Amino acid sequence: MSEGKDTLADLRRRCGRGLRETAKLVGLTEQQYRAVEAGDRGLDGFRVRPLAEALNVRPDVIENVVQILPASTFGQKIAAMRRRVGLSQAGLGELMGVGPNQVSRWENDRSAPPLARVEDLARFLRCSVNDLVESGDTGSLDHMEMAMIDKFAEVPEDEKARAFALVMGILSGFAMVPKRPSNDDGKS
Repeated sequence: MSEGKDTLADLRRRCGRGLRETAKLVGLTEQQYRAVEAGDRGLDGFRVRPLAEALNVRPDVIENVVQILPASTFGQKIAAMRRRVGLSQAGLGELMGVGPNQVSRWENDRSAPPLARVEDLARFLRCSVNDLVESGDTGSLDHMEMAMIDKFAEVPEDEKARAFALVMGILSGFAMVPKRPSNDDGKS
Protein backbone atom coordinates (compact mmCIF):
# COMPACT_ATOMS: atom_id res chain seq x y z
CA MET A 1 0.00 0.00 0.00
CA SER A 2 1.22 3.45 -0.79
CA GLU A 3 1.83 5.94 1.95
CA GLY A 4 -1.15 8.11 2.79
CA LYS A 5 -3.68 5.57 1.60
CA ASP A 6 -6.35 4.47 4.06
CA THR A 7 -6.16 0.92 5.30
CA LEU A 8 -9.18 -1.30 5.72
CA ALA A 9 -8.88 -0.87 9.49
CA ASP A 10 -8.91 2.94 9.03
CA LEU A 11 -12.10 2.72 6.96
CA ARG A 12 -13.74 0.48 9.55
CA ARG A 13 -12.80 2.72 12.47
CA ARG A 14 -13.89 5.86 10.61
CA CYS A 15 -17.42 4.50 10.17
CA GLY A 16 -17.52 3.39 13.82
CA ARG A 17 -17.79 -0.37 13.24
CA GLY A 18 -16.16 -2.94 15.44
CA LEU A 19 -14.04 -5.75 14.05
CA ARG A 20 -16.44 -8.52 15.15
CA GLU A 21 -19.49 -6.70 13.78
CA THR A 22 -17.81 -6.04 10.43
CA ALA A 23 -16.63 -9.64 10.14
CA LYS A 24 -20.18 -10.88 10.70
CA LEU A 25 -21.61 -8.49 8.12
CA VAL A 26 -19.39 -9.99 5.43
CA GLY A 27 -19.73 -13.59 6.57
CA LEU A 28 -16.22 -14.10 7.96
CA THR A 29 -15.01 -15.15 11.37
CA GLU A 30 -13.33 -12.46 13.43
CA GLN A 31 -9.97 -14.17 12.88
CA GLN A 32 -10.48 -14.34 9.11
CA TYR A 33 -11.48 -10.69 8.93
CA ARG A 34 -8.52 -9.66 11.10
CA ALA A 35 -6.24 -11.44 8.57
CA VAL A 36 -7.87 -9.49 5.72
CA GLU A 37 -7.27 -6.21 7.54
CA ALA A 38 -3.66 -7.21 8.24
CA GLY A 39 -3.10 -8.03 4.58
CA ASP A 40 -2.40 -11.68 5.35
CA ARG A 41 -5.47 -12.84 3.48
CA GLY A 42 -7.34 -11.65 0.42
CA LEU A 43 -11.04 -10.90 0.25
CA ASP A 44 -13.43 -12.94 -1.89
CA GLY A 45 -14.80 -10.81 -4.72
CA PHE A 46 -18.41 -11.45 -3.71
CA ARG A 47 -17.71 -9.95 -0.26
CA VAL A 48 -16.60 -6.57 -1.65
CA ARG A 49 -20.07 -5.08 -2.03
CA PRO A 50 -21.32 -6.09 1.46
CA LEU A 51 -18.11 -4.77 3.01
CA ALA A 52 -18.36 -1.52 1.08
CA GLU A 53 -21.94 -1.09 2.27
CA ALA A 54 -20.95 -1.87 5.87
CA LEU A 55 -18.16 0.72 5.73
CA ASN A 56 -20.19 3.30 3.77
CA VAL A 57 -17.73 3.45 0.87
CA ARG A 58 -17.82 2.57 -2.83
CA PRO A 59 -16.72 -0.97 -3.79
CA ASP A 60 -13.71 0.39 -5.69
CA VAL A 61 -12.38 1.86 -2.42
CA ILE A 62 -12.34 -1.64 -0.92
CA GLU A 63 -10.75 -3.06 -4.09
CA ASN A 64 -7.96 -0.50 -3.74
CA VAL A 65 -7.03 -1.41 -0.17
CA VAL A 66 -7.26 -5.22 -0.11
CA GLN A 67 -6.27 -8.04 -2.40
CA ILE A 68 -9.37 -9.41 -4.15
CA LEU A 69 -9.40 -13.17 -4.58
CA PRO A 70 -10.86 -14.85 -7.65
CA ALA A 71 -14.55 -15.62 -7.39
CA SER A 72 -15.45 -18.66 -5.35
CA THR A 73 -17.71 -21.41 -6.61
CA PHE A 74 -21.42 -20.76 -6.80
CA GLY A 75 -22.00 -23.12 -3.88
CA GLN A 76 -19.38 -21.45 -1.69
CA LYS A 77 -21.04 -18.11 -2.33
CA ILE A 78 -24.45 -19.47 -1.35
CA ALA A 79 -23.02 -20.90 1.89
CA ALA A 80 -21.14 -17.73 2.81
CA MET A 81 -24.07 -15.45 2.07
CA ARG A 82 -26.49 -17.74 3.91
CA ARG A 83 -24.28 -17.58 7.01
CA ARG A 84 -23.88 -13.81 6.63
CA VAL A 85 -27.65 -13.28 6.85
CA GLY A 86 -27.94 -15.75 9.75
CA LEU A 87 -29.91 -18.49 8.01
CA SER A 88 -29.45 -22.21 8.56
CA GLN A 89 -29.61 -24.60 5.63
CA ALA A 90 -33.04 -25.62 6.87
CA GLY A 91 -34.14 -21.97 7.04
CA LEU A 92 -32.97 -21.21 3.51
CA GLY A 93 -34.52 -24.46 2.31
CA GLU A 94 -37.85 -23.49 3.84
CA LEU A 95 -37.77 -20.11 2.10
CA MET A 96 -36.86 -21.76 -1.22
CA GLY A 97 -39.36 -24.61 -0.80
CA VAL A 98 -36.71 -27.35 -0.65
CA GLY A 99 -35.18 -29.45 2.11
CA PRO A 100 -31.91 -28.72 3.90
CA ASN A 101 -30.26 -31.62 2.03
CA GLN A 102 -30.95 -29.84 -1.26
CA VAL A 103 -29.38 -26.63 0.08
CA SER A 104 -26.37 -28.71 1.15
CA ARG A 105 -26.07 -30.10 -2.39
CA TRP A 106 -26.11 -26.54 -3.77
CA GLU A 107 -23.45 -25.40 -1.30
CA ASN A 108 -21.23 -28.37 -2.13
CA ASP A 109 -21.63 -27.77 -5.88
CA ARG A 110 -23.30 -31.14 -6.41
CA SER A 111 -26.35 -29.42 -7.92
CA ALA A 112 -27.60 -25.91 -8.48
CA PRO A 113 -30.88 -24.18 -7.78
CA PRO A 114 -33.14 -23.78 -10.81
CA LEU A 115 -32.13 -20.67 -12.72
CA ALA A 116 -35.71 -19.49 -12.54
CA ARG A 117 -35.29 -19.32 -8.74
CA VAL A 118 -31.91 -17.54 -8.60
CA GLU A 119 -33.65 -14.18 -8.22
CA ASP A 120 -35.57 -15.56 -5.20
CA LEU A 121 -32.35 -16.99 -3.78
CA ALA A 122 -30.62 -13.62 -4.14
CA ARG A 123 -33.53 -11.88 -2.41
CA PHE A 124 -33.47 -14.33 0.53
CA LEU A 125 -29.68 -13.93 0.82
CA ARG A 126 -30.02 -10.12 0.62
CA CYS A 127 -27.68 -9.81 -2.33
CA SER A 128 -27.93 -9.27 -6.07
CA VAL A 129 -28.03 -11.97 -8.72
CA ASN A 130 -24.68 -10.52 -9.84
CA ASP A 131 -23.22 -11.27 -6.41
CA LEU A 132 -24.19 -14.93 -6.84
CA VAL A 133 -23.05 -15.43 -10.41
CA GLU A 134 -20.13 -13.00 -10.66
CA SER A 135 -16.88 -14.19 -12.15
CA GLY A 136 -13.35 -12.88 -12.44
CA ASP A 137 -10.95 -11.31 -10.01
CA THR A 138 -12.81 -8.05 -9.55
CA GLY A 139 -16.14 -9.68 -8.92
CA SER A 140 -17.86 -7.95 -11.81
CA LEU A 141 -19.57 -9.53 -14.77
CA ASP A 142 -18.35 -8.78 -18.25
CA HIS A 143 -20.72 -7.15 -20.74
CA MET A 144 -21.73 -10.42 -22.40
CA GLU A 145 -22.61 -12.10 -19.10
CA MET A 146 -24.57 -9.06 -17.96
CA ALA A 147 -26.48 -8.93 -21.26
CA MET A 148 -27.38 -12.61 -20.89
CA ILE A 149 -28.68 -12.06 -17.36
CA ASP A 150 -30.71 -9.05 -18.49
CA LYS A 151 -32.19 -11.01 -21.38
CA PHE A 152 -32.98 -13.96 -19.12
CA ALA A 153 -34.96 -11.64 -16.86
CA GLU A 154 -37.20 -10.88 -19.86
CA VAL A 155 -38.02 -14.55 -20.48
CA PRO A 156 -41.56 -15.44 -19.37
CA GLU A 157 -41.63 -17.50 -16.16
CA ASP A 158 -43.09 -20.57 -17.88
CA GLU A 159 -40.19 -20.57 -20.38
CA LYS A 160 -37.25 -20.02 -18.00
CA ALA A 161 -36.51 -23.72 -17.44
CA ARG A 162 -36.41 -24.35 -21.19
CA ALA A 163 -34.25 -21.25 -21.82
CA PHE A 164 -31.85 -22.32 -19.06
CA ALA A 165 -31.56 -25.83 -20.53
CA LEU A 166 -30.79 -24.31 -23.93
CA VAL A 167 -28.10 -21.98 -22.58
CA MET A 168 -26.50 -24.74 -20.50
CA GLY A 169 -26.59 -27.06 -23.51
CA ILE A 170 -24.85 -24.47 -25.64
CA LEU A 171 -22.26 -23.79 -22.96
CA SER A 172 -21.53 -27.48 -22.50
CA GLY A 173 -21.22 -28.03 -26.24
CA PHE A 174 -24.50 -29.72 -26.97
CA ALA A 175 -28.07 -28.61 -26.72
CA MET A 176 -30.53 -30.94 -25.04
CA VAL A 177 -33.65 -28.81 -24.86
CA PRO A 178 -36.86 -30.32 -23.56
CA LYS A 179 -39.36 -30.42 -26.38
CA ARG A 180 -42.11 -27.92 -26.02
CA PRO A 181 -45.63 -29.35 -26.19
CA SER A 182 -47.02 -28.83 -29.66
CA ASN A 183 -50.17 -26.80 -30.23
CA ASP A 184 -51.09 -28.88 -33.26
CA ASP A 185 -52.51 -32.38 -33.33
CA GLY A 186 -49.16 -34.08 -33.91
CA LYS A 187 -49.06 -33.64 -37.71
CA SER A 188 -45.87 -32.37 -39.25
